[in-house]
Amino acid sequence: MALRTRSFLDERREMLAASPAAVNGIAGIEITGAAAILRFVKDTPGAGGVPNVALGPSDFQVIGGDRIRGVAVETITPNGDDLLLTFSREGDFSTYTLVIDPALPGYDPILREIPFRFRVHCDTDLDCEADPDLPPAPPPEPRLDYLARDYESYRAMMLDRLAVTTPTMTERHPASLEMTIVEWMAALGDELSYKLDKVATEYSLETARLRQSAARHAQLIGYAMHNGASARVLAQVNVSTAFAPSASDLTFVTNMPSLGAPVVAQTRLAEAHANGALIFEPKHDMTLTPAHNRIALHHWGDPDAILAEGATEAWLRDPDQVLTLSAGDLLILVEERDPATGQAADADPTHRQAVRLIADPETVEDPLEIVDGSPLRVHRITWAANDALGFSLCVGARAAGQELAHILGNIVVADHGYTLENNEPLGIAPLRTDPELVADPALPGPPKSLAALDRARPFAPRLQHKDLTFSAGPFTPGDPTLPASQITAIDPGQTRADIYLSSTLEPDRWAARRDLLEDGPNALVFVPEVTADGTTTLRFGRSHGDISSTHGKTPVAGDEFAAHYRIGTGPSGNIGAGALAHIAASPLAIGNVISVTNPLPAAGGTGRETIAEVRQRAPVSFHKQQRAVTLADYENLLNAHPEVQRAHARKRWLGGWSAIFLSVDRIGSMDVDDAFKEMLLNYIEPQRMMGHDVTIDAPIYVPLTVALKACVADDHFAEDVEDALQEAFSTGYQRNGEKAFFHPDNVTFSSRIYLSHIYRQAMAIPGVRDIHVLDFRRAAANATQAIDEGLLTFGPREIPVLANDPNYPDQGRLTITAEGGR
Repeated sequence: MALRTRSFLDERREMLAASPAAVNGIAGIEITGAAAILRFVKDTPGAGGVPNVALGPSDFQVIGGDRIRGVAVETITPNGDDLLLTFSREGDFSTYTLVIDPALPGYDPILREIPFRFRVHCDTDLDCEADPDLPPAPPPEPRLDYLARDYESYRAMMLDRLAVTTPTMTERHPASLEMTIVEWMAALGDELSYKLDKVATEYSLETARLRQSAARHAQLIGYAMHNGASARVLAQVNVSTAFAPSASDLTFVTNMPSLGAPVVAQTRLAEAHANGALIFEPKHDMTLTPAHNRIALHHWGDPDAILAEGATEAWLRDPDQVLTLSAGDLLILVEERDPATGQAADADPTHRQAVRLIADPETVEDPLEIVDGSPLRVHRITWAANDALGFSLCVGARAAGQELAHILGNIVVADHGYTLENNEPLGIAPLRTDPELVADPALPGPPKSLAALDRARPFAPRLQHKDLTFSAGPFTPGDPTLPASQITAIDPGQTRADIYLSSTLEPDRWAARRDLLEDGPNALVFVPEVTADGTTTLRFGRSHGDISSTHGKTPVAGDEFAAHYRIGTGPSGNIGAGALAHIAASPLAIGNVISVTNPLPAAGGTGRETIAEVRQRAPVSFHKQQRAVTLADYENLLNAHPEVQRAHARKRWLGGWSAIFLSVDRIGSMDVDDAFKEMLLNYIEPQRMMGHDVTIDAPIYVPLTVALKACVADDHFAEDVEDALQEAFSTGYQRNGEKAFFHPDNVTFSSRIYLSHIYRQAMAIPGVRDIHVLDFRRAAANATQAIDEGLLTFGPREIPVLANDPNYPDQGRLTITAEGGR
């Protein structure tokens, strides 16, 4: 049925009543229970009516109903000018429609139907009637300042309101009861407003202003916000007698004139720290001997002997047979005098490097140098390729007693930070309740003070001193696997807090963690959370109501805590070379040590990660791929390894399964031995795809044959130019420290060697007037074709090699002929 407005239907009835046509229509209906009185616009249908044919029950149809359907007209009885209809049943509360059969003529198409409801008035079972006692009109809304957000504005707003509602309250003295309540409520409002603003600000990483909030947001996506790192220094200790102090017997202090002597008692550490000195504490026990204070280098009688850049071995003099070096010891090579001037003041301070012995020294005798009637005993020391010498070091001598370089022993690894002498009390853990649970107001209780109305807070003590130390892991002095170059390379993301807690109710220590996700409900752990200004708050596992903590134990009520920790971290510990000047020694060591210094600057000190840095790093940290599926994935994974120059991956079907073969070009062209393969397989294992075997193999080395003919200028010797060309096209380093043309790190898989580059390298040699390439090819290929093309190309597993070693002719051959010159 189409919806029509009441005004339209009224106008339609008026027009129909004024029309002379013999057409009738429904004027209205009145419902009473299951009966209805139906009224018409004109005379009632039937004899003498419009139309003159009476209506029967079958001429009506009742449409609609939600719960009660199938209502029909059972009887029709004339009722004056109207018809009384009786329905088969009473309908529900929905709207029904009474329709006259459309097939009957004499009725208006619009007015032959009418909507109605059986329950216009309220049902006796339902109380729908309006309450005769209407509520009073609401009072006018008070005029309040809804912009009030702090104590002063809340206080002013309440006083203004009281002036309206209680004009007799004129007392404004702070000690009055009224003012006390107003100011207390203003303080509560100020605190609540701050909490609301804090929640709105700290809810996302983008708007957070607290480091704790930023760290927790980053933790949700697996990014750990670091708290900086303590600097690490290699200290060199001079001793008068051999002894083996523990790490707690020696402490190193930067230059502090007020301390006076180079060696002081450890009781003066607090004074040094209070005056601004930086303190470094050893990371390990040590064995010190006077013979290692200064160790002479042996040059085999060559006053111009040089340890070339990239060297991994040296010879030490030991005329008194007192050196006790072993694998894992740290040494520092130092240029003592300038090779050109022979003056100590001209020595290059950058020509100092720490190395770590990978094996016990090899002892031999020099038969040409006799000491006290016996040949001089010398020791050959070796260190790892990772500690390869980064510069050329002259180890000869200009005159007796004027060595150009020497070695320093008695090297101690120490970290920046000062361990506080006294344990710091943190207080007693209160009765823990869940801050989110509100006490039942129906329970009676004694009156409480205003301070007791606050809900209980979790136990989260704050350290009194700022800048808690975060240092690298322990250092093992006898383990040569960690090279010297990596000792001071500290990853701030892997540091840990130098703090532990003791409590009266727990026999064991409480340990610090980066987070509590991997700890059980009874683990004695906590998390130190550092703010932007260096203040540290300790967070423990928290219980909720009757549910105990699932990560970390909740402190028991009444347990008294104390903190033991170090302070001092960040880039302030990156002191320069020679900054250490004092030793704070225990009574056991104070008579055995002479002095301390640091030949190399400290390194590794890093500041706390800021919120701005986390906002940049955290959202993209999880984008780092943590799987290897495609061949490119395997290559990228291996190329990221520090000992791999380049890798090539290929896939083969072995009949029943697939296998990934990885050819690896190792840094420095070192051997791809079984130990290296196993290390790489363990490196790949967490990310490789299941169902594929992975195999590491060595590259295919392709020997080259190169022959050059040089025309030497008249002011140079042909022999010198030939030697320079041999050096420039070798696999080592040139005299200027640059890598030679065929150095293993200059070539790798699929390298291209251009003939034009050969010419450029040769013409850069002083004294070369012209160069002619006679041969340029693979060892087993045709020379003419490669020279004509000017290019040598290699496959994805091939690496060109030209060692020019007569013992290994299969590694390439270089022939150089120099003509002319002086």
